Amino acid sequence: MRNRADPGPEGSLARALAASSPAVAEAVRVAHGVLAEHGIPHLVVGGLALSAHAQPRATLDVDFLVPAESVWRTVGAMVIPAGPFPMAVGGVRVDYLDPHVASGAAALLASAVDGRDACALGVIDAGALAVMKLVAGRPKDHADVCALLDAGLDPAEVEALLDRCEAPEAWRRRFARARAETGA
Repeated sequence: MRNRADPGPEGSLARALAASSPAVAEAVRVAHGVLAEHGIPHLVVGGLALSAHAQPRATLDVDFLVPAESVWRTVGAMVIPAGPFPMAVGGVRVDYLDPHVASGAAALLASAVDGRDACALGVIDAGALAVMKLVAGRPKDHADVCALLDAGLDPAEVEALLDRCEAPEAWRRRFARARAETGA
């Protein structure tokens, strides 16, 4: 089975945006513009990334993986935006995800976004997206991992990433369950 995880980042993301609502596409355009203007490397993750790599899935928000220190600053015990980053565009929520919230996968996710050209709009690769979904562990994330496998994501790639980030047993069980359900 061909791995659709690499049809070219521009083509896959363009396909995902074309399948999304105009409001979601506009939120991506605006938030990307602000991040690029401020020189902050970023990648599209979440539902749009799934749509880029597998099947279109409706999403009501836009998720970007960004170096946390670029978007947020701490003032006392409060974390506040470090710049004019939109939290919503036309009613569509924009989330800026810190690679370090995924404890064991922090280095893997940080390496995905660190050093990227801040002006380039890209999408996280399918293997790293699967790891993010395994970390989250919600039912919709399980369905997303299954969709990635059904679209041709190589299970060995995910296994290697899980090894690289010394994944806890819970993540590995989630992945084994997705593999069993998809026959991957």
